[in-house]
Amino acid sequence: MILGVVGSHASGKDTVAEYLAKKGWNHYSLSDEIRLELDARGLEKDRDSHRIVANDMRATIGHDVFAQKVIARMEGVEGNSTIVSIRNVDEAKTLQELDDFYLIAVDAPIEIRYARTQERMGERDHVSFEEFKKQEQLEMTTDPNGMHLHTLLKMAEYTIDNGGTEDEFYTQIDILVDKFRS
Repeated sequence: MILGVVGSHASGKDTVAEYLAKKGWNHYSLSDEIRLELDARGLEKDRDSHRIVANDMRATIGHDVFAQKVIARMEGVEGNSTIVSIRNVDEAKTLQELDDFYLIAVDAPIEIRYARTQERMGERDHVSFEEFKKQEQLEMTTDPNGMHLHTLLKMAEYTIDNGGTEDEFYTQIDILVDKFRS
């Protein structure tokens, strides 16, 4: 089984993958492919650089470039997998061609997601709440080279609400995995 996980910034996409990794699942991230490109170009790994470089690569190489890179990494790997940070409709469509693939969404209220970024203060999290909202709007475009978060959330076969407790979140993940197995 392969779960493709889409969601807003700090919604819990990586938490899904990390939780399932503890159960033996493989974890892949389209954002890791972008970070490799940022390193190659010597660029900062902030959210704006991520978006700009990813959109540039989609425009010049193909809208599903990051999905193709992850599929190549998965070749020959056995077992269940999660793929996170799917941001473009063509990435999702390419991944949906894989056997036993399910696209799921994870979301939570924006205030909770922003608070999470302030707790973790990662490379891309040093922004005000207003900037956080602005960045999110930039990820909801119809530009074929851009990020299509709003469309991807609608494409998902199932949505997990991550606005509650950690235990509630993990229970929803387990229920979902069992549902797809049956």
